[in-house]
Amino acid sequence: INLLNILISLLFVGSPSQELDIEGILKTQLKGYNKIEYSVVSPKNIDLSSCRIDDGRALKVEGNKAYLPIVKKLKNGVFKNAIITLNVKLYKDVLVCNRELNRKQDLAFSDFAIVEKNVSGLRSNPINSDVAVENYRTKVRIKENELRQFTQTIVLTSAL
Repeated sequence: INLLNILISLLFVGSPSQELDIEGILKTQLKGYNKIEYSVVSPKNIDLSSCRIDDGRALKVEGNKAYLPIVKKLKNGVFKNAIITLNVKLYKDVLVCNRELNRKQDLAFSDFAIVEKNVSGLRSNPINSDVAVENYRTKVRIKENELRQFTQTIVLTSAL
């Protein structure tokens, strides 16, 4: 029975010196971001060498929180499902206003600058640099240096 526990331990957890690579996991599962920063919220003092990714459950991101499913080996040798809660900052190149734009004003690419910003707290997609903004106009007033979400900010000019 001890031999069986050792084999299961090596299968699920890996070698004792191997630590869970949270940054690598975030980079592979959250593609399309220039930079990812994170901090562990809970459990605070987790021993990452006794954990492995739970492949049966997916990483979940809501706002600026990410929930990483793991399998943790307890001191008595029992395996338990757990979740590591992370604060994440996801950086992406987005369009930010160079000047103040009034409501119903036609947009031009020169009205924006491409800036790397934290987009993890946004409710919808920001205005990406690959959008042809000349085909749109503002729906609401946009302040200078303001990062706005695509759906809240602009509408098709031809639709008006």
